Formats: sequence, structure tokens, C-alpha cells
Amino acid sequence: KLNLLACFLYPHTCLYTTFCMPIVMGKNYYGARVLDFWPGCILSYILTYSPFCCIGAVIRTVLAQQVQQHLGHKENIAVTLLTNLFCLPCAVGKESLEVDEETGAKITCLCNIWTPPPIIAPLVVEIDNAKDRACHNSFGKNRFCSGH
Repeated sequence: KLNLLACFLYPHTCLYTTFCMPIVMGKNYYGARVLDFWPGCILSYILTYSPFCCIGAVIRTVLAQQVQQHLGHKENIAVTLLTNLFCLPCAVGKESLEVDEETGAKITCLCNIWTPPPIIAPLVVEIDNAKDRACHNSFGKNRFCSGH
């Protein structure tokens, strides 16, 4: 768990958060499986740069709590709300660093994001199922199926 001012130690994340905050928020929500990227980005833009910033802080607090829950962190909701009201860029930068660490993403300016290829869970399950089918039928007995 990082300090609120941690993004200042990472210039790429700091600049990215400063100038492209809704994009970073969308990335964080997507990386933590809270919202898809574009809905998260558009919602963040509307709530951050409109007269609805107080309502935006409340909605952002709910979403930030979900991101933290996904990361396995527990934060006080009142602290999260106050942070979102008075230090939103720092909160988003901190969250971005935590999500990037969790997902293995690397951010460099100008808006370059590298993420490792995802492991496709359904494919892994299907491979295991195919092995079980091949090893547990009359043709597969005693053939390359040594209990692995």
C-alpha cells in the first residue's frame, strides 16, 4: 500500500495523471475490473470537469473503494471521500501505481501503456478438460496420462 504522495516519485505517472486524469481513472477501473475502460473514462470526465464535482467525489469514492477491495486493501470510506474531495490527482496517481503493480502494467509518457498479455482462464480450463477427456477414456488409459 502506497503513500498518497507516492506518484511524485514516478514522473511518468505524475504527468499522466495530471494531464489525462479521466483516462487514468478509466484505466484503473478497467484494471481492477470495476468498470470497462470507456464507460469509466467518460464517467470520470463528466464528474471531474463539470459542476457536479461534489457528486463526482461521492461516486469516485464508491468506485475507489471497489478498486481498493479488488487490490486487497481496506481503506476508511471517510478518508477516501476527503481525499477525493481535496486531493483527487494524488489519489488517482496512487491508485494508478497500485493497479499497475497488480496488473504488471508500465506507463510512460506520452500515454504509452504496456501491459503483459493476459492469461485466458477459459482456455486453460478447456486444456485441462481436454486432458481429462483424453486420459479417462478407453483409448487414453496407460497412454501419456501419468496422473499429472
